[in-house]
Amino acid sequence: MLLQQRSGSEGGELRNRTPVLLLHGMGDASSNLGMASLCHSVRQHIPGTYVVCSSVADGTASFTSRMETQIDQLAAAVASDVQLQSGFHAIGLSQGGLVLRGYVERQLNPSVRRLITISSPHSGVGSCPKGMMWAYLCPLFELSPYNLPISFSDYWKDVASGEAAYLSSSRWLADVNNEKSNSSSTHTIEGIRGRRAGMIALERYVLVEALNDTFIVPRESTTHGFWAWGQKGVVVSMRESIGYREDQLGLRTLDLTGRLRILGYLGDHLQFNTSFWIKSILSQLEEE
Repeated sequence: MLLQQRSGSEGGELRNRTPVLLLHGMGDASSNLGMASLCHSVRQHIPGTYVVCSSVADGTASFTSRMETQIDQLAAAVASDVQLQSGFHAIGLSQGGLVLRGYVERQLNPSVRRLITISSPHSGVGSCPKGMMWAYLCPLFELSPYNLPISFSDYWKDVASGEAAYLSSSRWLADVNNEKSNSSSTHTIEGIRGRRAGMIALERYVLVEALNDTFIVPRESTTHGFWAWGQKGVVVSMRESIGYREDQLGLRTLDLTGRLRILGYLGDHLQFNTSFWIKSILSQLEEE
């Protein structure tokens, strides 16, 4: 069974507050200083809250485990925690936000009430990230980007090769975004409706974009935007996209009912400051 760091308020009994689960991004771990600090801050600023600093896909497992495997592991961990059985709020950082959205779309119980994703590539990634590790891996990755046994391949999207090639090659992202709903595939009507139903059941869906993000390219992917097909560099925003206009994933429904919120901060990938975290993120867990 997966272990998770779990605790309530600082030295006090748990009050009648919705529990909060946090999930790290690729290459991170629940025990690392940054994640441990964020989890501690929730307990500190919202006293009486039961907090789970999830250890799903800690460390290298976040890179080597496919997305469906990580969602399976999250579902098992949540199901085993009696404190979460009445539902919980969730905050996902980078890839962790995609794992949480995958969980939401399965319509599992316990359910997520409010989902906050920070710098999560919801519409995919169209360019290899910068960094020493990626400088070595990307030439190999680009030989077969959709088929490698790593999580990154699950949400790759190449606009240069065209939409049809993407829909036939994508092994996870195109399904989780309901992008195959108008194409011939193994995509079932039940699956399409189920994913959308899971999303529109959310109390609130908060998308947070790093305005200077150099890791998620294009950065607008974090708010369900992406490049136009065949036009790398030309961004189609979420509200301009076909998926939004046709409400394929329920984003338009969430937006029109005031349950979709978009926030941004000046900084690179996950480089937000303490003030933004407390005033803009943690406030989403408390306000009506």
